[in-house]
Amino acid sequence: MHASQPTALLLRLALREISDDAPCPALVELQQRATREVFDAAVALLPDEEPDRRELGLLLLRELGEQQLPGGRRPFSDEAIPLLRRRLREEDDPEVLRTVISALGYNGAREALPDVLDLAAHPHDWVRFAVAAALPSLVDPAGVEPAAADALLALSADDDAETRYYAFYAILLEVAGMDPTAVGLLATRLGNDPDAYIRSMATAHQAAITRLTARFRADPDEKIRTIATDHPEAIIEVRRLLNVWDYLGIHEVGKDTDEHDRLIGPLLRALADNLDATALQQVLDHQLRSPTDTWTEGLTTSLLGWWRTVR
Repeated sequence: MHASQPTALLLRLALREISDDAPCPALVELQQRATREVFDAAVALLPDEEPDRRELGLLLLRELGEQQLPGGRRPFSDEAIPLLRRRLREEDDPEVLRTVISALGYNGAREALPDVLDLAAHPHDWVRFAVAAALPSLVDPAGVEPAAADALLALSADDDAETRYYAFYAILLEVAGMDPTAVGLLATRLGNDPDAYIRSMATAHQAAITRLTARFRADPDEKIRTIATDHPEAIIEVRRLLNVWDYLGIHEVGKDTDEHDRLIGPLLRALADNLDATALQQVLDHQLRSPTDTWTEGLTTSLLGWWRTVR
């Protein structure tokens, strides 16, 4: 219905949608168009005096076109990110500021990480929540920056339960290179969290890591025993990457979903043998008994990139 409508009309409809907290077909159509006309219209809304109009401009820039470029970039990300960073400094409405942060995350704006970290202790829940949700898209995928790791740990102790949940979720499943001791202590603390979802996620993680560490430190393969003893963080990272990859489509946050755990031992051995990406993919082919082709490329690249930082 909206595909043939002019941009100016869709902008008016989209403004009404977000103002009424209604379904947003006009907004989605504009985001999918990803044309220069839509980009320019979004940019023109950023300094508007009305918060709803600024919000519309930000929502358009947040998801303008698909993330098909390296680093999670979109067609207009390179032009949008400097404007979003400026808006981050100038915006004083917490709800709109939340969308600025989100837009930076959706555009893979790693250069904006210091700007976003400056807001991790913002007095408004919405803003801190947005920081926790955006950080996984802003950090180094091979190993989280120390300042970002500290921010996630602090946000996992936030007064707001949703902020705690998103920060803890990021630590367990979305960022590489968190200190395993700090993660273990955090999971122990959050095992007593007042929020049931956080408690469930924490206790499932604790149980799985305790079980797996004991298993691999007693493994018949000496190389697996050694890596499990000398680099216990490898167990956490390999399991995290497998659950994010989730080739079976069965991982459920907050549950000890262990269907991927049979792959951890062979991948630990592959790390111990310093296999390259091609050989690592062959290990997965053998374990899965089917050709994995290029769809495991992200897993092998992430795992080897992380391993190079800790060896």
